[in-house]
Amino acid sequence: YGIVFITDRNKKKEIADAYKVDVTRKAATAFDHKKLQINGNYINGFSIGEKVSSVLKSMSVTNGTLKVLNSSKKEKKSTDIIATGDYITVYDADGKVFKQYQAVLYGDVDGDGEVNIFDHTEVKIHCWYAPSLTGAYLEAANVDTSSEGVDIFDMVEIKIYMWYNGTIKQTR
Repeated sequence: YGIVFITDRNKKKEIADAYKVDVTRKAATAFDHKKLQINGNYINGFSIGEKVSSVLKSMSVTNGTLKVLNSSKKEKKSTDIIATGDYITVYDADGKVFKQYQAVLYGDVDGDGEVNIFDHTEVKIHCWYAPSLTGAYLEAANVDTSSEGVDIFDMVEIKIYMWYNGTIKQTR
């Protein structure tokens, strides 16, 4: 309850009145990304070839919803695979964007969700001809954690992954 004083302009006096005000607090939206790692605007820790349905199960949202959007910000189907450049988007209870992170799969430089010769070629072009990678794709190209930036060692790591059944660490 509160008391509000209102001035009557004609009689030039204050009138006290009591009003009941109901305050409803909305529950806070919370995002739990469990096994995944957040680095600034990027989220990583996915498995190469992991389906969107699995990604959604590995996270939870309280008082909100969660969607995986592609790099064009269109919702992905549960049977699609997660790829570099996808957006993990958390919405609050009102449907407004609460948080948004761009997915990074180390080695998936071209954003197709796989690590293959096309990713190797992208890194090769970036290193030898013209630096062309930016954002999440540049981050995804940095697979060799022993050196800084994208260089020939990243190309080697991708080649080892493809040809010799190597591994690429998906967290930093």
